[in-house]
Amino acid sequence: MREDQPDKFWRKSRSDQSAEAEESISEETKGEKDIEAPVKKGKAKIAKEPKDEWLRFVCISDTHTMHEELGPLPKGDFLIHTGDFTTRGPLAQVEDFNEWLGRQSHKHKLVIAGTTESFISIW
Repeated sequence: MREDQPDKFWRKSRSDQSAEAEESISEETKGEKDIEAPVKKGKAKIAKEPKDEWLRFVCISDTHTMHEELGPLPKGDFLIHTGDFTTRGPLAQVEDFNEWLGRQSHKHKLVIAGTTESFISIW
């Protein structure tokens, strides 16, 4: 399996696991009378292009002032940065990150302070 084709690896992994999962589900639920949900058999499918009604989330973290080095981010509806965008929070680093964030095309942006941004609670 080539490393530059992660979707093919994922498909293979999922199809290898599907038979095992169906067997374990039937063994674990033997005799139970809960909600019955049909289990589809077959290969998992990965969409090549997102559909218009999908929401796309782009998640990043631990950039430590290297956000400019990321290059273009994937397109999406939401950009979420889950912390550590500075190296201990000098105001200039926060302002630089904020300017970079403003240039991103995502309609919604959520930034969560990380351990290197603990100073934010005192602002």
